[in-house]
Amino acid sequence: LRRKLTFAMPTAMAWGVMCQQQNISGIRQWLNRISEPRAFKYLEDIIQFEGPLGGFVESPMMCANVCIALTVANKRRDIVEHCVRYFRNSVHADGAWPVTRDLEVDATNFITAGMLISGVYDDNVKQAVNWVRGAQRIGKFAGTGAPTGGWGWGLPSGWPNSGNTGDALKVLGLAGASNTDLQVERGIRWLQKQQNYDGSWSC
Repeated sequence: LRRKLTFAMPTAMAWGVMCQQQNISGIRQWLNRISEPRAFKYLEDIIQFEGPLGGFVESPMMCANVCIALTVANKRRDIVEHCVRYFRNSVHADGAWPVTRDLEVDATNFITAGMLISGVYDDNVKQAVNWVRGAQRIGKFAGTGAPTGGWGWGLPSGWPNSGNTGDALKVLGLAGASNTDLQVERGIRWLQKQQNYDGSWSC
């Protein structure tokens, strides 16, 4: 279920904790009691992955959902404070927040591929290709169960996903890397493991 909901999971976990504050009895109360620590463990794993300055899914909107839910539930003040730190670090000079902090891997993949397709392979493009290589995620991602070897939309905390991984492989291929290149091999294996039963890929 987590793998299907992916980006919505931090909200689902936090709002689940908030909703269980109702006067519930019986088996639901027992289920809530064993589920709540698992919800917090999930949120802790995301914090560990995204780092001390990350939010949730690197999105102020998603972070706000978690912050509201845990504040209403009066639970895990440490996670609420983590959200507040993220808000302070991601606010724009005009007082607004973006829907997501940054998409630098996403943008760099598109621009570098465009330059390579156009026949440009100067020092700037070579530097961009090396940067894309450095953005590959090594290590399994607990948030979705994704294996090692994918690319996310940003650094340090974009979640590994199919679109960015496919685009990074395109960049490396256009730059001359073959499928025996270690990073290309990892990316290919990552995509093979993420393919749906009907042959498609989801984000």
